[in-house]
Amino acid sequence: MVDERLKEQYNQSVVELKEALKRDRIFGRIYRNMIVIMDKLEKILRKIGGERR
Repeated sequence: MVDERLKEQYNQSVVELKEALKRDRIFGRIYRNMIVIMDKLEKILRKIGGERR
């Protein structure tokens, strides 16, 4: 009985950990993509700003 309960708690913890890691990976990808986009926008703005001067 105790073993079954411990197994159930362990399995739930593993599922929660996997879900948390999945979310972290998704947010990590979004964050990296945002950085890339911001860098590209900065280059474009510098180029446009440089042409106007």
